[in-house]
Amino acid sequence: MSNESRISIGFSDFASHEVSRGFSQNVLELIVESFERWREEGFTRNGDCERDFSVRLYDFMLDIQCERNIPISIHFEHYLLTNAMLAGHADSAHACKIDIAIFSWGAFPRHPHLSIECKRLGTEQLSRRYVLEGIVKYVDGRYGEKARYGVMVGYVMDGAPNEIVGKINAHVERRMDSRNCLTRSDPVRDLATAYISRHDREEPLLSIWLTHLLFCMQNIPQLTTSTRTQV
Repeated sequence: MSNESRISIGFSDFASHEVSRGFSQNVLELIVESFERWREEGFTRNGDCERDFSVRLYDFMLDIQCERNIPISIHFEHYLLTNAMLAGHADSAHACKIDIAIFSWGAFPRHPHLSIECKRLGTEQLSRRYVLEGIVKYVDGRYGEKARYGVMVGYVMDGAPNEIVGKINAHVERRMDSRNCLTRSDPVRDLATAYISRHDREEPLLSIWLTHLLFCMQNIPQLTTSTRTQV
């Protein structure tokens, strides 16, 4: 990929009042470029849990946003308040929290936004959690209630991507059916391990397309006391 294409995301690419397919694609490139920058930096992090990884992606996304004056609003650990909660008919303490939410240019908090949920992958248990605490929450509307597109980020701690996707799809079929399984998608920048899944949802929810970005974390430097952020 040429250097020109690597720096092409700018203001006009995000100047939309909707979370459209094009907007979603631009966010995918933003996520992958943020991971590339983190990798080039040497994977500095506080720990090896999902939150420690995701906050670094978020940090680099903010860097790129500032550098290019990209007209989006990026929220880390964004609470998803339902209409019932806002109206005082349900307890807001039970609100779901998405790892990263991105609002388009001119959008307000009540408008649709692009949700990004991040999970570690590798073991059978983690694959099951990826489905039950990630995909299923999109399908039942707890995530992406008003959106047609959503994103899952998988941090692959162990195993080959095709094996991981096989484990995920096995849990998808148990919970839903094969029509909801992950299939290979076009690469995003240099990331070949990109997948997509489509999910029909109960009315009034719209059907949703999920893009799954699997990042290999197996060769990152070992975390030591010297590299851990000091509080």
